[in-house]
Amino acid sequence: MLPVDWNRNQAVKRLVEHAASPENRPAQGTRSIIQFADRQHDDREVALLSVYAGLLMEVEALRGFLIEGIRQYVLRAKILEENIQGHETALLKLSESGNEAERLNRQSYDRARLADARYMDDAMEEAEFLCHRYAYLDKKLRLLTKTIRDSI
Repeated sequence: MLPVDWNRNQAVKRLVEHAASPENRPAQGTRSIIQFADRQHDDREVALLSVYAGLLMEVEALRGFLIEGIRQYVLRAKILEENIQGHETALLKLSESGNEAERLNRQSYDRARLADARYMDDAMEEAEFLCHRYAYLDKKLRLLTKTIRDSI
């Protein structure tokens, strides 16, 4: 069973926060874990299992934020897609009479449709970026936990 009180040990807590931080590269975290492991003597396994537990909890929290961000961007894109369809439907309903009011309405719907399409594209790009961050986080966790296993 993994320790649940990993954050009570300030050295473990600082290491976990440093290693899990998105600002720090995996190599920085592995170096810090190795240095930490080298300073442990009698309770090395317990200390490293505490780091392991902390990393799992911290990364799971980060994953939750990323997943929620992905959902928000995908939802935004779906709403914008519905708006685009609404603009297209409205454009089809406009007559081809060619009067000034009709032309202005058509122009307004076209602009709104194009703006929504750009915003939808931006939302999907943001969702894709967050998916890449999720994969990077997973890769980072695998490397950090491998370092812990190798250090026990």
